[in-house]
Amino acid sequence: MNTVDDDKKALLLGLDEDAQKEAEKMRADAEKALADRRAYVEKQAESILSEAQKKAKAQADAIKSSILSGVKIEATRNSMKQREQTIGAILEKVERELSALADTPRYREVLIDWIAEAAVGLGAKQARVNASARERRLIDNEMLKQATRKASLVLGHDIALELDDAGPLAAQGVVVTAHDGRTAYNNQVKTRLMRRQTEIRNLIHDELYGGQPSGENHNPKG
Repeated sequence: MNTVDDDKKALLLGLDEDAQKEAEKMRADAEKALADRRAYVEKQAESILSEAQKKAKAQADAIKSSILSGVKIEATRNSMKQREQTIGAILEKVERELSALADTPRYREVLIDWIAEAAVGLGAKQARVNASARERRLIDNEMLKQATRKASLVLGHDIALELDDAGPLAAQGVVVTAHDGRTAYNNQVKTRLMRRQTEIRNLIHDELYGGQPSGENHNPKG
């Protein structure tokens, strides 16, 4: 009896040990699976976070670049606007000074040069000269003769200039019209400035900003 009981007891102890080992193995497997799952989830989370951070940085960089670009454009626009305002103010001052010059004795020589220049630009052998009311009062036969001599020397042939019998011009400067009335050369102040605006603007930019502006050359014919 004792031998049988001992054998049963040994068998039960063996089964119990096997069960414990199996339970421990299952628990170890479960813990490993849980650890692996946790590591996978953590890795996925880190990947997602890293990707989100990359996207956030890219978006932040794009926003920053857009803002900086906008600031640069605005700064350039403001700089160009300021330059245009400066140039406009200088051109207005030039017009005012030319207007004031009309009340000085030196203006006769200016008118002679403007008339001769317009006569050369027109190229006609006979032409009429017109100007504003206060300038017409200055234009006499002697002035026309001097302008004729200057223009003839440049053209290489004689020309005849006379005061136009039409009404005076509204703006400062002169207009020389061919005797047949078909062509004319406008040498008024605003037109002269417009004709030479590229040269004037380049000079102003060079003096004020150390460089010349870029852009089209608007050079209307008089």
